[in-house]
Amino acid sequence: MWFAATAMTCYRSKTFPFQALHELGLGMLVLNIYDDAACQMPLTVLKTEMCHTPGMKGLFWKRCLVKRPGWRASDYLWLFDMDIVPHYTFSLSAIEGWFEKTGAGIVQPSIRPAKPGGRMSDHADLNFEAMDGCAAMCVNVEVMTPIFRMGVWHSFHGAILDKIPNSMLATTVRGIDQAFSGFSHLRGQDTLVLRHVQVVHLDTRGYDALYRDAVGYDRPHGRTGLTVLDKLASMVRSSPIQATERYLWRHNASVMKAAACGAARCRA
Repeated sequence: MWFAATAMTCYRSKTFPFQALHELGLGMLVLNIYDDAACQMPLTVLKTEMCHTPGMKGLFWKRCLVKRPGWRASDYLWLFDMDIVPHYTFSLSAIEGWFEKTGAGIVQPSIRPAKPGGRMSDHADLNFEAMDGCAAMCVNVEVMTPIFRMGVWHSFHGAILDKIPNSMLATTVRGIDQAFSGFSHLRGQDTLVLRHVQVVHLDTRGYDALYRDAVGYDRPHGRTGLTVLDKLASMVRSSPIQATERYLWRHNASVMKAAACGAARCRA
């Protein structure tokens, strides 16, 4: 069975295309509304459970995506941002096929822009046009749209995520993508991006207000678009944006070091 989880503003929940998720065949959506505890359940036929956890999505994952009855190790969990929508190539059965074929612990669809020349992922390896002839490539997945074997998610949650202080997760998820990949690799399972299974990045920048509240200035976008302030913050050990990443390196260094895939990354 397939489960999905996303966090968004109450306003975005009024316009998000939930019907497209239902048509994919998802069994259940866990929806976090982080800015309005009085927000009503959106009108959708998709089975939906609501959470109201303020702050960045890491705290939502920790509080609302705990192991629960009915979530089996053989199930799948898709985490996606509010500005991600499935492309017509996105197929649950195709993704299941890649899991079975490769034994991967985490996969993710490749990223397409909403319009020509638009922003995809700041991690170039994850963009569909960067994969050349490789249908599945070992990469560090990112926090925008990873898909887990449920057993891997349960283990990651208990061993890593549940131990990170709430104050850090409410502020930043920087470094968690590396921990996702390293944790799976230490289990002997690849983390893959799939060229022929894609999502569209609308780039609505829904988390910008949370970033501004945390650090006091606008969130930079793109690897070449980092602001001077953000570069300086990366050098300041007390910067809140670095807190989760510093914690992971301090307490889970072996996991962080295991994230690299090595030279021969093309798996199919």
